[in-house]
Amino acid sequence: MPGQFLIYTSSMAEYPEYLRQTLARARDIGQWYGRQADAAALCFDMLALFPDCTEASDLVYELFCDEWNIYDMRVAIQRRVDEW
Repeated sequence: MPGQFLIYTSSMAEYPEYLRQTLARARDIGQWYGRQADAAALCFDMLALFPDCTEASDLVYELFCDEWNIYDMRVAIQRRVDEW
């Protein structure tokens, strides 16, 4: 139809098996509080190869929206500012 955009959503079935395995590993690692950054790093590696992988970008969002992770990052920044 002219004038309308088709919204394309990808599914994990379109991606190679190793990407699905890496995403599952990132989800598993991300459950541990101290390993959320490691899980996000795996997701960023996946997004470098497949930028349209919404599952990986959604997982990064979930990992960095953890309230304690946000709190710890704010405290770390404040400590760094105080050192200056």
